[in-house]
Amino acid sequence: DTSATTGEKAVTAAEATPTGPVPPGIEAAPTVAGGLWELTSRTPGMEGKVRTCFDPEVQGQSAVVAQGMDRRNCSRSVWSKTADGHAFDIACERGGRLFVSSGTLTGDLTQTYVMKADSVMSLDGVTRGAQQDVSARNLGECPAGMKAGDMLVQVDGAWQSPRAGVGG
Repeated sequence: DTSATTGEKAVTAAEATPTGPVPPGIEAAPTVAGGLWELTSRTPGMEGKVRTCFDPEVQGQSAVVAQGMDRRNCSRSVWSKTADGHAFDIACERGGRLFVSSGTLTGDLTQTYVMKADSVMSLDGVTRGAQQDVSARNLGECPAGMKAGDMLVQVDGAWQSPRAGVGG
């Protein structure tokens, strides 16, 4: 793996995963079915697509559906069942990044889901708020060579690893 020297923002899974128990009251997000998922994220003025491979067991500590934020990094993670899905309220911090989000999650979580949220992110003293609209669909089995947690981003119509020089 040559990614260790390609950028100061690269973080290994071991470094990103805190140890110790989950604080009381910090609920886990619902989990999606395993397999390859395509997520289309829209915020005002921006749209992006990501394909990522999920394993329900890997998601067990997550505070955010299908986005890998370990709930042990959170001061708040509240999920409640609604008539057509879930409502959530989350506040997490990792590596100097603060993420606060509240909204709704609808869909069956096996084939599709939609997440609508008001989110605020703070990094290096810069705070940005945005309305997020994420739609996701299950594409089936993860392809050969892709394991749980692996991700591809769409750049100029082509799918590539985020480590392949995509700006961030």
